[in-house]
Amino acid sequence: MKIFDTFKSHFRFSVYFPFVQRRISDIQKDLNVARMHLQADEYITSIFALFTLLLISSIIIGLILTIEFLNLVFLTIIIIPFIYLYIGFKYPSIKASSRLKKIDRHLGEALRFFANLSMSNITMLEMLEEVCKEKSFSTLSDEACELVTSAKFASKDIFKILEEYLMMTTQKSKWLLFIQGLVTARKSGSIERDYILRVYEDYRNDMNIEYMKLTDTLSMYAEIFISIVVSFPLFLILVFAIMGIVSKPAIAVASMYYILLVSLLLIPLGGFMIAWLSKVAQEGY
Repeated sequence: MKIFDTFKSHFRFSVYFPFVQRRISDIQKDLNVARMHLQADEYITSIFALFTLLLISSIIIGLILTIEFLNLVFLTIIIIPFIYLYIGFKYPSIKASSRLKKIDRHLGEALRFFANLSMSNITMLEMLEEVCKEKSFSTLSDEACELVTSAKFASKDIFKILEEYLMMTTQKSKWLLFIQGLVTARKSGSIERDYILRVYEDYRNDMNIEYMKLTDTLSMYAEIFISIVVSFPLFLILVFAIMGIVSKPAIAVASMYYILLVSLLLIPLGGFMIAWLSKVAQEGY
């Protein structure tokens, strides 16, 4: 590890590349939202250090392999470090987006929790502390803990922390819109409780509409499953079975193979596909 840190230190110049300079602030914001606890220049330096090691290794391996194989092998191996470099620059954004999606999955439960807490006339910091303790909210609880810790460590007002939190990302999510609304309500002099209750009511109405759409989608998938995955393969099996009975032995054997193909491949594959589509639809909800 110390050897790599020493090697990495020679790549500090990489942060001054023009295309890196244009993206370094966005990378830092994504690292913050993803809670990776890294500085952008340190992350970029590590990316370029590993890229250089991969590039050197790929060149050596490519030259060894092209003694026996076509040059296409060499070109394919050389592409690998550049793919890693591209993924390395995209990874903080992907991880930040994934984290926000996980937070949004629990936003409905959290909004109900916020609405109940707001009726107790407690402060926003105390609300976030309660959400932090409620581990059933998963990633959202962790995010609330981070905000509470930042407010206490920096001895700042929680709304100032929320404002800084919004400024450190370019990502879009329902959670960030909720935080933006809280900050705006505070600046306009509105009561946070009224805003939370209104957002919860709107969110519940939207979820009712989304639930109706989900049930329609699942009903459609059920019809597809019955007609295509069950009825149609069973009809084919019936046809092949009759052909096997009334036809010559060679055709009968072929019919048996078709029956096995439909029974062991098409029906299970269709079932797995419909199950996967249903899962995707429910995750969207």
